[in-house]
Amino acid sequence: NAVKIIAGHTKHEVWDRMVAGFNQVIPSLPPEKYYSFYNHADICLVPLLDTRFNSFKSNLKVLEAGAACLPAVVSHVDPYLGMPVHYVHNQTDWFKQLNRLIKNPQLRYDAGMELNEWCEKNHNFDSINKIRYEGFKQTIAS
Repeated sequence: NAVKIIAGHTKHEVWDRMVAGFNQVIPSLPPEKYYSFYNHADICLVPLLDTRFNSFKSNLKVLEAGAACLPAVVSHVDPYLGMPVHYVHNQTDWFKQLNRLIKNPQLRYDAGMELNEWCEKNHNFDSINKIRYEGFKQTIAS
């Protein structure tokens, strides 16, 4: 089976060349079907230019990959720093990281599970909401 990769793809000459080598590119979906993208993937790519504006974006794409137990190859920029992902610094790194993951199914599995566990520990809404609830209770009681 060929490895399936999903990526946020917009028209750009570098990404157009990279996507040309993928065995499947899934077109955009409406919002209510968006998350189903992850059912078709083995690896997630999360490219982001290192700009001040982008540093204020959320880490949602990586969290989505983690929820789906998929490894993520990401640009080494905020908001993705400090996460258990495969970082890239330049164009060559994208190909190196992808080749490592494509050639090693166990590495893909382990990286996806590690990211899932990290997301569950650090971004679990049930845990976060319990902490918020306790804070609200203390505020109301005072």
